[in-house]
Amino acid sequence: LAQNFTFTGTVAGAGGGKVLQVVRSTLSSTTYTTSSSFTTFFDGAITPANSNNYIYALLTYGVDLYGATTTEPQGAIRIVEGSSNTKSDMPLRTTNPGNQQYEREGGAMSGYWQAGGTSALDINVNVNCDAGRVGLWGNGGHTNATTLTLFEIEA
Repeated sequence: LAQNFTFTGTVAGAGGGKVLQVVRSTLSSTTYTTSSSFTTFFDGAITPANSNNYIYALLTYGVDLYGATTTEPQGAIRIVEGSSNTKSDMPLRTTNPGNQQYEREGGAMSGYWQAGGTSALDINVNVNCDAGRVGLWGNGGHTNATTLTLFEIEA
C-alpha cells in the first residue's frame, strides 16, 4: 500500500479476543505408564477474570512409545478440566513391531472452551497405555520437552 489514510471513528464489534493471561506448566521429569487407566502426569491452573471469557489450552509434548516382544505400543493423551471434563484427546499409536523397540515422537494438541466461572480451573494432562509402555519427556534430560500453556482469551 503506497498511501497512508487517517482513521477517525470506531469499529463496531472490535472488542474481545485479547489474551488476558498466560500460565505455563512443565513436566518436571520423564514419566511412564503401563496402566490402562488414565493417570495425571502433571497439571496447570488458571483463574478466569470473567465467566464469559475463553480458555485455550496448548499442550506440546515429547513421547516415548515402547513395545514389548510382539506388542505395538499404544495409548492416549488428554487435556482434562478437573477430574473428568475432557477438553481434547488424542491416540498415541505406532506401527512399531515390538521386540523391546521404541519410537520417539513429538506432538501438540489443544482445547478451547468458555470458562463458565471465575474460580480457579485445574487443567490436567492425563495419559494411559493400552499396550507396551507410554512416556512423556520431562525436564530431566530435555528442556521444556512437555509443556501445558493456558491462555485466558477475552470474550
